[in-house]
Amino acid sequence: CSDKEVAAMVGSLLEDNPCLFRCQVSGDVSGVELCGALKNAVALGAGLCDGLGGSASSKAALLRQGLAEMDGFCRLFDTTHSYQPATQLGSCGVADLVVSSYSGRNRLCAARFASTMRGRLSQESNNKENVRMERDEDLEGVGIDGIEKALQEKWLSGLSLGGSEEETIQALQVLWARIERDLLQGQRLQGLHTLQQAMLCLVRAGVVPESQIHIAAGKRSNSVGGG
Repeated sequence: CSDKEVAAMVGSLLEDNPCLFRCQVSGDVSGVELCGALKNAVALGAGLCDGLGGSASSKAALLRQGLAEMDGFCRLFDTTHSYQPATQLGSCGVADLVVSSYSGRNRLCAARFASTMRGRLSQESNNKENVRMERDEDLEGVGIDGIEKALQEKWLSGLSLGGSEEETIQALQVLWARIERDLLQGQRLQGLHTLQQAMLCLVRAGVVPESQIHIAAGKRSNSVGGG
């Protein structure tokens, strides 16, 4: 909240017992709002890393770069000139980014998307090796057997992934929609929309070539960034 008195009042109402719950108050309105949105796109990247069997070090590097690019995006598009870099170290910054990248819905769906595509590519190349993946509560059962295999077959049913570029992009969009429907039970996957809007902003600012705009539609998943 830009009004310090109002912010302090609301903060005191929420922070009934500081020993049990602390509320951070910030006057950086644009920074808080942008961080709250951009972390969803970075969480997609974290999920893709998990779904592809990436190491803990790989995921840590992705989060480090994602946080840096969130900062770059905020600096570039802060039209109110209120952005404070310290916001990245608050609850809406690195804290929310870590939670979303380890247990959020964007991470979960992206991990399933990556493992599903990995299984599809392995089948096409006649690779019989099981998909190796570090399992946790969100990814329990991920692999090529049982319920997960049935889910993957359901998600891939009728999709044309070997056609033209446009057909492949459309098929991948359908795949994302099916995963969202089955895993989120009515909730929405925010990261893809955030990614599309961030890419549009970067293109209009001349940071990203216009030819890259289709990537945000589903051909690949890239984290937001300033270059």
